[in-house]
Amino acid sequence: MKWVVFYHELKHRWTSVIAWIIGICLYGFLLAYFWPSLKDQLFSNKQLYDAFIKMLENPVYKPFIGRSGLDFFTPEGFLFTEYYSVIGPIALGFLAINMGAELVGGEEEWKTLELVATSALSRIQLFAEKAAALVVAVLFVSLTSSLGFIAGNAVVDMEVAATKVVYGSLVVGLMALAFGAVAMAAGGICGRRGPAVGVGYGFLFLQFALYTLGMVAEKFNWVGKLSLFYYAVGDNMLRTGYVAEQLWVSAFFAVLVLCIGGLVFTRRDLKSQ
Repeated sequence: MKWVVFYHELKHRWTSVIAWIIGICLYGFLLAYFWPSLKDQLFSNKQLYDAFIKMLENPVYKPFIGRSGLDFFTPEGFLFTEYYSVIGPIALGFLAINMGAELVGGEEEWKTLELVATSALSRIQLFAEKAAALVVAVLFVSLTSSLGFIAGNAVVDMEVAATKVVYGSLVVGLMALAFGAVAMAAGGICGRRGPAVGVGYGFLFLQFALYTLGMVAEKFNWVGKLSLFYYAVGDNMLRTGYVAEQLWVSAFFAVLVLCIGGLVFTRRDLKSQ
């Protein structure tokens, strides 16, 4: 049966996938639902409004706002600040990293990968099917979770186009996938889940640190361009719409890393001890 490993991995993880979708959908719905109340409260109290503006003008908050400047008081800016800029990429990055680390490194450490590797499947097909499962699971969670934002948008009439919400979720999903690819490649290289998770988390936080440094300190703007955050969520995709670099940089990086990890995995011996 073709793609048996792919289907097995998705079946094995469907409960966690559903749980992630429910959690993000609920978060997105509540964000949209409470937006009118928050907006009215801020605009009806000048002192509170001025204090909030002053707080957001602090350079520390630039990663949450994006390169285009303060836009919090529009529906697109609010959703971007509260989810799409930082919280979404990091949360989905955690999902992708943990899954990516388990797919090869975890199974090799638990002595289950060796049984599959001795079957008729080639090493490269085994790695490719597991990588495909990672891609489908992460993007499915990201795209399906946009339904929560869309539902909340419809209830309170935020006037944010559903297509923009789905596009933003795709951008976030692809960047999270890049972090998961790093963890999966690390697992394919070292054959252990723990180091693979560590490499994945370390890469994620390094990328965020570079992005934050580039946003906060003007003389280090070039440093921010070394981060996936800069290209994917450096600007508000809910306002700009489709921008090619928001998608292809993360996608290209994920494919490149998976190819390297898969190549090393096919050429080394599996750990039997």
